[in-house]
Amino acid sequence: MIHIDGLRFDYDGTRVIDDLTATLGRRTCVTGPSGVGKTTLLRLLAGLEKPSAGTITGVPARVAVLFQEDRLLSWCSARQNVAAVLPPTRGGEADEWLRQVELGEQMDSLPDKLSGGQKRRVALARALAFGGGLLILDEPFKGLDPALTERMAALITAQDTAIVASVHAADEIMLLGGEIIKLA
Repeated sequence: MIHIDGLRFDYDGTRVIDDLTATLGRRTCVTGPSGVGKTTLLRLLAGLEKPSAGTITGVPARVAVLFQEDRLLSWCSARQNVAAVLPPTRGGEADEWLRQVELGEQMDSLPDKLSGGQKRRVALARALAFGGGLLILDEPFKGLDPALTERMAALITAQDTAIVASVHAADEIMLLGGEIIKLA
């Protein structure tokens, strides 16, 4: 379990997170209006930011992150983008991850030839392929239609890892399940 105690984060003199205390279980959805610190909390959990005060303990050593932006390598195919996070001996697993996110036909496509939802699924496949003890997802269903969102949520929740996701919609929270942390 991840424990957050008295967490505070200031950005350029503005308090973004103030005295947050929580225990995160197997699945946690972070929600709230835009600009309240959801992405900041995920970045703190990933170790990409340091708290101004307070502590975060229990974060596994290996953390996979699906950023709010897809962050694909523009010069690499979908297959190469996923394989980039795998050891060379496991590079062949990229194809299977792309099939699981329903992109079997686009494995050799460069990102500029993919739709926004397809890029999102390549980024999701890459995070899932990386694996680890914690999967951090920042708006994982951005650009996906409702039916595809349901299928990707099922894929995500089938993973044997802890999940912390930033989501806006109530239906997405229901699909992922778990505890809810509402930032205001």
